[in-house]
Amino acid sequence: MPAAGRTYWLTEPCRIRREDNSIRVERPDGSPVRIPITDIHDLIAFDHVDLNTSALSLLSRNGVTLHILDHYGNHAGHFSPAESMASAAVIRRQVEITADPDRRTAIGQALVLAAAENLRWALDTDLLDPALQSLRTDLPDCKDNDAIMGQEGNFRRTAWAVLDTQLPPWLRLNGRTRRPPPPTPETPSSATSTPWSTPAS
Repeated sequence: MPAAGRTYWLTEPCRIRREDNSIRVERPDGSPVRIPITDIHDLIAFDHVDLNTSALSLLSRNGVTLHILDHYGNHAGHFSPAESMASAAVIRRQVEITADPDRRTAIGQALVLAAAENLRWALDTDLLDPALQSLRTDLPDCKDNDAIMGQEGNFRRTAWAVLDTQLPPWLRLNGRTRRPPPPTPETPSSATSTPWSTPAS
């Protein structure tokens, strides 16, 4: 956002256009108001506003947010500058990190350990303490994704078994399963069931 500037309230229907490095607000009575872009912190517009992409581009490049309120003053939406949205910057940083094997491995280890610690907290049982301590000991020696995922799998297998000890018998998951799922209990075959028949005419 701009280091200096004011909030401008546009309380009547208007048209917003770009004029050089200024915003021109055209009011219903036909008298335009020109505001230098460096003087705008953000714009709050009520009711009907007509603006084009040239004005939006100028607002975006200068970090100005446009808030749109409906006729009754309720928030209807807003336009945020591209630079204030972290997604593109975050993706760039993620790509840079994944290109560095050491940093990628360290982050993977931290994520797996944090998830395990959270699971231990959620289940609230000391039955997971040995598996968690083993994970803490073995994770630093993992140097690639497969090794980290193997340690995570070992811990998760134990965690599923511990979870089953806290569930009633009818709700137990019977451990961790992988695709394909285990066979389900047999159901009566169609040969043993009574077929539906149409009464003779």
